Amino acid sequence: MTVVAGMAVATVAAVLWGLQVRFDDPAVFRGDHGILASPFVVSWLAVTLALATSTGVAALTTHRWPVARP
Repeated sequence: MTVVAGMAVATVAAVLWGLQVRFDDPAVFRGDHGILASPFVVSWLAVTLALATSTGVAALTTHRWPVARP
């Protein structure tokens, strides 16, 4: 559960960071300063989507209880 909470915090931080960049400097947000000099928006969305997906998968695994084998 601690991992899920940490990942959720990281996801929210990534979203807020990207939005902050957009409002502070729209030219950078639309520029080619992302991962491997790719467009920032695409890189930011990819990282945010990966974090959100990982958080969801980790949250789903917390609901599965191990079953004892006889």
